Amino acid sequence: MCRRPRSWRGSGITHCGRLSRLACGVFAISVATSACASTNSLTVTPLQGQEEEQVARDRAQCDAIAAQARDRWAFVKTKVIAFIGGGVAGAAFGVALPPFGTPAAVVLCAAAVGAAVGFVLGEIVGTVAGAEEHRKSESAYLDRYVRCLNERGYQVKP
Repeated sequence: MCRRPRSWRGSGITHCGRLSRLACGVFAISVATSACASTNSLTVTPLQGQEEEQVARDRAQCDAIAAQARDRWAFVKTKVIAFIGGGVAGAAFGVALPPFGTPAAVVLCAAAVGAAVGFVLGEIVGTVAGAEEHRKSESAYLDRYVRCLNERGYQVKP
C-alpha cells in the first residue's frame, strides 16, 4: 500500500520508496562507522633479541591467528535479527490486539502500526546489542593477538 503523499506528488517517489532509501542510508552508516580493533597502536618489544624481520613475521602470524576469533559481521547480524524480530513481533501484537470480529482493514492497520513500532524498537535494541557483540568480538581478537605474541617472547603494551 505505497502511496504518494500530496507534498511528494511531483517527485515520482512513493512514501515506501523514501522510507526504504532512509533505511538503506541508516544501515550503510551503521556498517561504515562500526570500528575495528587495530594492533598498529600496540608497542611490541622483543624480549629474546628477535630481529626486525622476525618481529614483523610474528606480528603477521599472530594477527592471522587472532583474526579467527573476530566476527566482523557481529554488529550487522545482531542488528538485522533484532530489526526483523521487532517487526514480526510488533505485527503479531498488532494482529492480536483487536477483538475478534474486527474488520480485516482495521486488523491490517493494527498489524502495520505494530510492525512499524516493532521495527523502531528492534532498531534501537539491535544497535545496543550489536555494539556490545562487536566490542566482545574485537576484545577477543586483541586478547588472542597479545597472548600469541607473549607466547613467542614479546612484551606488548598499549
